[in-house]
Amino acid sequence: MSKPSPYVLDTGNAGAARLHLLQRVVQPGTSRALAAAGLVKGMTAADVGCGIGTVTRQMADIVGSSGRVNGVDASEDQIELAREESRAYERVGYTVATAYDTRLPKSAYDFAYARFVLCHLERPVDALAEMLSLLKPGGRLLCEDIEASTLMSIPPTDPYVTTARKSIEFGQRRGVDMDFGAKMPGVFQQLDLIDIQITVWQPAFFKGEGKRFYEQTLMESMPFALAYGVTSREELQARIEAMRRVNDDESVLVVLPKIWQVWGKKA
Repeated sequence: MSKPSPYVLDTGNAGAARLHLLQRVVQPGTSRALAAAGLVKGMTAADVGCGIGTVTRQMADIVGSSGRVNGVDASEDQIELAREESRAYERVGYTVATAYDTRLPKSAYDFAYARFVLCHLERPVDALAEMLSLLKPGGRLLCEDIEASTLMSIPPTDPYVTTARKSIEFGQRRGVDMDFGAKMPGVFQQLDLIDIQITVWQPAFFKGEGKRFYEQTLMESMPFALAYGVTSREELQARIEAMRRVNDDESVLVVLPKIWQVWGKKA
């Protein structure tokens, strides 16, 4: 029997609504990071773990017709939908490949990027080394990733306290580090990147669709959590219902996990 994938969310059309919601929630921070890290018109860029291409297209809008962006994802379903949603983009291409072997040309890119990918990988440092190998000398590497244990509500509520804890436990069961975002600055140093810069931000909501992001994520991850045996259907359904009640209460602030944005240059 093959080893289950450490990625435990829907792909393709089944996961598209969550990924579009994610883009709406975190796009402002991603825009700031792309600008600060130096993505500009005319660059060639790689988006590793591109999913359905939401950030690939955002990057393509920045580099313009004189640049190019290549998106890479291991899921054929994700790439199929990314291609469909990117039909209007002439300078965007997609490849089915892993973050460990992107099948992209080495030393060919000005910019490499990944968002919320490394926390789902068993060997995130190897993936970072692969991304670094794609860059020309002086090329820029930017990664955004989460520190899942920092998910919370103010005041604290049981479903959010439990979800933060179980996110880490579920990751450990899958062999991945859901707090990898906080480790990225040190790893960038180990990879001998220069001019390393770091920002950390944490979206928070009293109401609206951003507040419900983890509610939707838990519903989508239910079959995977059950398959890994980390919870029961009854416990997870009860937690989702409790989270929904918290999300309906506009006096409770939901604070999503810290997002670490780390970038640097290839020497």
